[in-house]
Amino acid sequence: MNKYLQGLNEEVQAYLKILSPAFPEWLLEYIYTPEMLRLR
Repeated sequence: MNKYLQGLNEEVQAYLKILSPAFPEWLLEYIYTPEMLRLR
């Protein structure tokens, strides 16, 4: 998860940390889609 977070801007990192400090690893499968990756 940390590798993914490092590729995001600080605003998105802060948003994800607010959602859940213990980020569920299974969610990464859904994040690594073209639609989500274009938001970087």
